[in-house]
Amino acid sequence: MLEEYPAVAGYYTADEPTYRGFAPGYLQMAYDTIKSVSDKPVYMAFCSQDVSENNPALLQNAYDIGMFDYYPLDLGESLFTDIEDEYFGGVRTAVNWKSSVSNAIAALHSVNKPMINIIQAFGQDAAGAMPPKRLPTSNELRYMTYYALLTHNTPGIALWSMRKLKTTAAHPGEPYPYDGNQWISEVATPLSEEVNAYSDAVMAGEIAGAVDDGNFRIKSRVYFDDDTDLYYLLAINDSDVAVQATMNLNIPVYPSTLARYDGSAVPMNGDSFVLNFAPYEVINLSFLRVQCGDANRDGLVNLGDLQILGDNWQSTNASWGEGDFTGEGAVTLADLQLLADNWGYQIGTESIGGVADWAVPEPTLFTLIGFGGLLLAGRHRNK
Repeated sequence: MLEEYPAVAGYYTADEPTYRGFAPGYLQMAYDTIKSVSDKPVYMAFCSQDVSENNPALLQNAYDIGMFDYYPLDLGESLFTDIEDEYFGGVRTAVNWKSSVSNAIAALHSVNKPMINIIQAFGQDAAGAMPPKRLPTSNELRYMTYYALLTHNTPGIALWSMRKLKTTAAHPGEPYPYDGNQWISEVATPLSEEVNAYSDAVMAGEIAGAVDDGNFRIKSRVYFDDDTDLYYLLAINDSDVAVQATMNLNIPVYPSTLARYDGSAVPMNGDSFVLNFAPYEVINLSFLRVQCGDANRDGLVNLGDLQILGDNWQSTNASWGEGDFTGEGAVTLADLQLLADNWGYQIGTESIGGVADWAVPEPTLFTLIGFGGLLLAGRHRNK
């Protein structure tokens, strides 16, 4: 059966139910029928009209995961126009991509439903049959991809749509001037590979309180991959101005392993480091978790660490550097046991030339939803 194929992430029953006139009873029947033979989730895509008419709540028993589509990028518009600012007749309005996505997330969260953000990935074709849209640049796509994740902790993203994307024509003079096929190789594929690198960590959940970003314009989250012992810090500048941010890590790491996705090292000063963000820029970092027992963070668990633990034995209000590896605030037998369990540890191939390697795990639900597992090919609305 189709149900048994691993590539089937779930079932998609309705695209913009208000616009298409789906009866609530019909959608409920479809949901109940699917659930009678499958445990996989049922998806439903909403537009701004659906949100304004409270459909995410009215239809809450007919889907498991909500989706939201809003396509802001029009031909003739400059970078990030309509993502941050929407204009009608030359007048700025309060409605834009960011506010619409935030409203949709709030509507779905109010009924305890996760949301997947559907991102524009098409432009007008050569015949002019499609609406006058343009393809996003790499920076625009990265910003839209990370915005919902980092500002609202949504579980995934989708691109709309492969069929229309392949017929998107080149539009010289636009921010991204080339056709859809070139966009796939130059923009979508590199971002897919980047998302793949930390998808397992994202699906495992955020490490709460792991980072202080020190600037209201910066949104950042830290995730951990058990298979690689790597932390991933994902940060976004949610503004149209350049920002210098001092980031403070509240978890023990090996400073020499802090690196950007491109492999370049980021210098640390204690537990802090500085990042310079261009407007709307996304910066991703990886760093290696310190092994329990390595109190001085020199990459070894040895007599030096045992001496530190002994010097602080049974002390309270202790830190990692004083031998508290459990995070309980005291140096106890539990910490001594952790040190003993890792005795003789030596940092190895996790760090090459002082820079952490970005591991690339097998694609997971987060990745598949984002790139390839759920590329919608249905009818398109203008906004």
